[in-house]
Amino acid sequence: MRKFTLLADKNIQASFKLVLKEELIDQNKEFLFKVYIAGSEALQNIVRHTYHFEKNKEVRIWFEKNKNEITLFIEDDGPPLRDLSFFSLERTPNEKGNMGLNLIKKLTKSFSIEASEKGNLTTLQFEIF
Repeated sequence: MRKFTLLADKNIQASFKLVLKEELIDQNKEFLFKVYIAGSEALQNIVRHTYHFEKNKEVRIWFEKNKNEITLFIEDDGPPLRDLSFFSLERTPNEKGNMGLNLIKKLTKSFSIEASEKGNLTTLQFEIF
């Protein structure tokens, strides 16, 4: 397992795309696109809602693979999320967004965020097809 550190800034999606292509090179393009969209949304949420666009923040990502699934782990250093009630809210897309969580839930087998002493661990699990 290799961990990658990404700068949590406006270029995080491009950085994630490079890691994705390197780590999941053996997967088909449709699957990679699915992981890219869900992972990018999760990373954007961390930049926007956890770090509030603060400078010099980082996230660490890594993948675990088995025969049927690939799991993406994203670790941040933000304030631990103790209230996860936003997970169950119904969101209606609007000019401000509100599509991220819906997309992640739709594209993943499972999606969770766990608070820790040092921040949060976001986990996105994907079925390989």
